[in-house]
Amino acid sequence: MTQPSPTPAAAVSVDQRHPYFLDDPVVDALVEVCLELGGELWATRSRVARLEGLLEVGGRPVAELLEEQGGAEEGRAAWTAERDQFVERLFGVLARRDHVPASEIV
Repeated sequence: MTQPSPTPAAAVSVDQRHPYFLDDPVVDALVEVCLELGGELWATRSRVARLEGLLEVGGRPVAELLEEQGGAEEGRAAWTAERDQFVERLFGVLARRDHVPASEIV
């Protein structure tokens, strides 16, 4: 018995529009932003807690030293670039103009 050949990926139609499920695409985008923020915040809190638990300098907890130090000037350009990417990833969805009701994508 012969197996049917799989459909080539190029032949599969993919709708590139972004469906929304609530009454307003902006509200839908805000929900997406909130979910992304929650994930980012949780991952960050988890990593910071683990790092603080591992580190101690001169008998003092790192969390205490970080509070005293504040923001360091070195690495500012890299930090700025990372921040810009973070903002785009979180809030870029609000700039979309190709929203369509989810009921139109079937």
